[in-house]
Amino acid sequence: MELVLEDISLLRVTREAREGLLLQFSFHPGPYAACLFAAMVPSPLTAQWCRHASVTGTRTTVALPRNLRKRIAQILDETFEEITKADYHNVREHINALFGI
Repeated sequence: MELVLEDISLLRVTREAREGLLLQFSFHPGPYAACLFAAMVPSPLTAQWCRHASVTGTRTTVALPRNLRKRIAQILDETFEEITKADYHNVREHINALFGI
């Protein structure tokens, strides 16, 4: 049984801010997604989830809220013409690193 955090209110990230992040991270999906996460989630929640949450959940962590995962995936699909399996793995690694995992 997958344990998932409840949906949260996401902070708005403007198109201009997303474009700035994209340029800042040289169009690399992993670092871009991690910064999107940091911009959309209030920092007290990120701190609370540290070492207790991961993108998809594990035996010892709970999965991030579905609405957050869905929004990041939607932005990635809108931003990049092609996202490979390796890109998604890299995205998970970069976001999980925010939690010390």
